[in-house]
Amino acid sequence: MGYEWNYRDISQYIQPSMEYGDCEEVITILDMFRYIYYACSKYDCSDIPLEFRRFQGFDGNEETSYLNYARFIVEQEHWYEELGQNGITDLNSHTPMLPKYRKMLEQWKSCEDPHQLTKKDVIRIVNAQ
Repeated sequence: MGYEWNYRDISQYIQPSMEYGDCEEVITILDMFRYIYYACSKYDCSDIPLEFRRFQGFDGNEETSYLNYARFIVEQEHWYEELGQNGITDLNSHTPMLPKYRKMLEQWKSCEDPHQLTKKDVIRIVNAQ
């Protein structure tokens, strides 16, 4: 059972099914950038270019399902509001980002505490690009 009157509110986010693992990957990528943001709020990261340490979205042509899910999570569900603090206004990167993000994720997951990053951790993660 659903509330048909509200269907139009979410219909823009309804896409062909996206597998659980792919959804989880989007959430994990957003989490990584959340903790990079938190670390750079704690430490001076001004020597690391902003474009390397902020989430830049997904490509609308090649990573469409990832982009649509990220838009749903950020715009409809209002998760990861701190992404807006980094100047994110459009989640379409206009260039494929998954290969870059996957390299960064490897480094992030190997940190001693991925939820309490040091500046050295942030540098290692962004250099994985």
